[in-house]
Amino acid sequence: MVDTPFGTIEFTHTKRGLAEIIKHTMLAKGRPLRIATKQATVRDLLRAGRIANMINRSEFEDQLQGEEA
Repeated sequence: MVDTPFGTIEFTHTKRGLAEIIKHTMLAKGRPLRIATKQATVRDLLRAGRIANMINRSEFEDQLQGEEA
C-alpha cells in the first residue's frame, strides 16, 4: 500500500498476462502509470471484493450484469 495526498493506493496480484492488462488500461498525459478503464476498474473491484459499495451502479449497469451472475 502507498499513502498519497489523495488516498491510499493498494496493489493486488493478478494472474492476467501483460497483453490483457494493456488491453484494459490507457495512457494518461502527465501520468507515469497506465490507468485502468472504468469497465476494468468495476470488474476488478467486484472480483476482489473491494469497496464495491462505492460504485455508482447506475453508471455501469451493462458491465455489472455479467459480473454479479
